[in-house]
Amino acid sequence: MFLFTQEEILALRRKATPELLERLKQDLVWMDRFSITQEDIGSWGAYYQCAVDSSKLAFDPDSPHAHRCPACGRVYSGEPYDSSWWNVMHGRFTGAARSAALLYLLTGEREYTQISRRVLLEYAKYYPGYPQHGNVPYNGPGKLFAQTITEASFLHGVAYTYDMVKETLSSEDRTEIEEQMLQVGLAYLKSHRYPQIHNHEALIDASIGVLALSLGDEHSLQDVLYGPYGLVYQLEQGTLEDGVWFEGSLGYQQFALNAFMAFEVFARHTQWSNLANPTYLKLMRGTQKFLMEDGTLPALNDCSCAKLTPAADLSTEFGYAWYRDVGLLRLLHAAYQKADRGKNLNAFLYGADTLPPVEPEYPEHYGEPGSGLTVFRGAEQRYLLVKHAPYGGEHDHYDRLSIGFSAFGQQMALDLGTVPYSAPHHYRYFKNTATHNTVTVGESNQPPQGARARAFYRRQGEGYLDVVTDWTGEYQKPDTFVLCQWEEESYQGVSMERKILWKEQYFVDVFLVKGLRGRPADWMFHCHGEERRPLEGEAANPFAKEQPYSYFEQIRRIKGDWITRDWVCGDGAFRLHSFAQGMEYYALKGPDNPPLQLTDFTVIRARGQDEAVFISVMEAYREQPLVQSCRLEAGEDGKLYLYLNGEAVTRENAAWNLLD
Repeated sequence: MFLFTQEEILALRRKATPELLERLKQDLVWMDRFSITQEDIGSWGAYYQCAVDSSKLAFDPDSPHAHRCPACGRVYSGEPYDSSWWNVMHGRFTGAARSAALLYLLTGEREYTQISRRVLLEYAKYYPGYPQHGNVPYNGPGKLFAQTITEASFLHGVAYTYDMVKETLSSEDRTEIEEQMLQVGLAYLKSHRYPQIHNHEALIDASIGVLALSLGDEHSLQDVLYGPYGLVYQLEQGTLEDGVWFEGSLGYQQFALNAFMAFEVFARHTQWSNLANPTYLKLMRGTQKFLMEDGTLPALNDCSCAKLTPAADLSTEFGYAWYRDVGLLRLLHAAYQKADRGKNLNAFLYGADTLPPVEPEYPEHYGEPGSGLTVFRGAEQRYLLVKHAPYGGEHDHYDRLSIGFSAFGQQMALDLGTVPYSAPHHYRYFKNTATHNTVTVGESNQPPQGARARAFYRRQGEGYLDVVTDWTGEYQKPDTFVLCQWEEESYQGVSMERKILWKEQYFVDVFLVKGLRGRPADWMFHCHGEERRPLEGEAANPFAKEQPYSYFEQIRRIKGDWITRDWVCGDGAFRLHSFAQGMEYYALKGPDNPPLQLTDFTVIRARGQDEAVFISVMEAYREQPLVQSCRLEAGEDGKLYLYLNGEAVTRENAAWNLLD
């Protein structure tokens, strides 16, 4: 057995509780109602969404042809919903086989192996005949499922179950399972590797490694571990300098780590393990620096939620047990703020017996070199994240120089994240530049581009960050496959600069756009809260009918030189002062996450200019805001200065020329 040594099995038996055994038994209660046929082919799990409001459909194991949206009540039938229902059912079926195998290991009762045997042999009977299918963006096809990555996850799960019960099977059963399932699956995955760095490839490579180890195929192991685009290559090339996964999504960082660990827990007692590679721990530690004090992570880029909870998953539980690193311990404590570790099977199987107490740590972070994600922190959980990141490929969003802000444990202006990928709002709304706190040119998406910091400092009571990106030359995209979802022409020759002056209670934001040549530039900002006194203005809609602008509603044109908006956000408040002289100022609403809710947007449009300067002051407060008034004034030197409450804003003990 690869998964556990005999000593580890005995230790698991000693700590197994009656409650754990009962939960595993509950996975088996419906097995008699279900069997596999040649027609029960799965599709893409993300299709199991409401086509109107992007909500996940409610799964009912007794309803394979009627699928209800819990939000709006619509009922769907036919494809792709029926085959997506089978995705869930296959997961439950194979999950029951694994639970039965674990019950055998924990109790020694061989009757449980008959359930695992039945599942393995049923799949072995039909698996070679499942047709290749799937037309999912960015994904290779599958056999039982519509994606190569889903196929890979299924196959290494089957291999885990087989590993646990193999000793109880006859030689005939072993031959059938290995030849009809494991070898067929191994050949299929090997034929659908893609030469790119990607979390998909990490999972496919890991599953190939598990299958090859199960079958004693050293040639395949050597290739998938150390060959081009193999596991070691994925790990070392995909991990940025500061320990962030190159795709820039903290959710996919967890996914990639779980993919790597899917192989490592299987191989940890063999010569093929790569756990001594220091990049693993670097990548595992990477998300801790972005942790907020409420125990969540920002939902950057493709993350199917508005806030991400650190996962007490395979990689974190096993990672801490293996490395005993205090950063991983802090992530686990954050994950268990709202979860019961006693119900976590990964903690039981692979985790440390106990998690010692540890003082929380919430560091600031400067993201260069590396992720290009810089975090300022302040009193009462004030948290500002600035994105000056290299482009991360498929799961990145087109939002260079965007910002996200929270305070008092409230999500005030954080990234909206996204919804499952088949849901209509993903590509049409959430992934686009205009739904992020940055600047959009020509109402179109920023083409892939990196960004860089030109200046950064952090001192007591003050911080400063100056970041820039531009489309004035060619950009070398990362070694990963990307579909074009942007428009080059609008951004040709454009450069953007964002300067953040961070104070204890407020921050100043100066955004400069050059090279517009008359193209409209929109400074976008969204805030989650209830506006205290909605601004009055005339109804207007200057935007095109294209997405994502077509989702905006209740659009009002507001007049004024300095315009102030104020929101109640939980037990705190957020105030935005924006300079709008010579520009068009719009207050409007757009979908929040989930999309059935609406959130407030501010759009400041510069039109017919070659350069545009957007200046804002933002403040989180509880009772009374510090900043009551704002004005701009040209100094005797001809430079532009900002005055708050009648006093000049200073940077490093000197008045700050906003266009330095």
